[in-house]
Amino acid sequence: MRAKITVLILLAVITSGCTYSNAGDSEELAELASRADETTYNVKYNFSMEGTALLGQVSDDAELFASNGKTRFDRTTIYAQGNTTTSLYSMNGSQALKCTESNYIDNKTSQTECNITEATPDRYIDGTGYSKDKYSVNYVKEKKYADRKCKLYKIAIPPSDFENSSVINTGAIVDLCLDKEKGYVAYNSMDLAKPVNSGGSSVSNIYTLEAKNYSSEVTEEDVRPPEHNTTEGNSKET
Repeated sequence: MRAKITVLILLAVITSGCTYSNAGDSEELAELASRADETTYNVKYNFSMEGTALLGQVSDDAELFASNGKTRFDRTTIYAQGNTTTSLYSMNGSQALKCTESNYIDNKTSQTECNITEATPDRYIDGTGYSKDKYSVNYVKEKKYADRKCKLYKIAIPPSDFENSSVINTGAIVDLCLDKEKGYVAYNSMDLAKPVNSGGSSVSNIYTLEAKNYSSEVTEEDVRPPEHNTTEGNSKET
């Protein structure tokens, strides 16, 4: 019952453009998420995107390596001509080191290229970003992913967060489940408050990230950026 009431409240909030904050649940989420910067873990995810026309790509899987605040987030993206594995290494501030390796259907493999970019994976893997004052944060219940317990929150994102988008003109609801022990993101799904039309299709879900496997086996080598000659990238989003 609480979950249904929470959804109704959040929908009213994000469709009206107003802000609403449950300070207690927001602080609890922030405290739990902060544990992720003090622990070590490796998580494999299923990563799906309904809005492929919005994003121009389809992701089948992802993997997160984390060691005391240092992270590497891998995504395998499938295109018509092959696939690309993108690795984003955490950097200072809002930047990341982005390394890509492409494999094409004609069996030719490009060299790995690295560049400094603003396209961080924080939207997917950093729970602290969802404890902002302008968001409505409500704890719902306990769930389990990859045989580990997590705490599920529903978070209302106002339309103003998408003001730079040429397609999305509404708010969204994020379902975010944080591991109870280590604070990492075990589940993260964003649904628009109102569907948008893209390529002749109605799109509601932007992405869903779901943990399928967990391990504590991570070394410094896993999160250490490779030797590289970098250039500044222009991408704003992974």
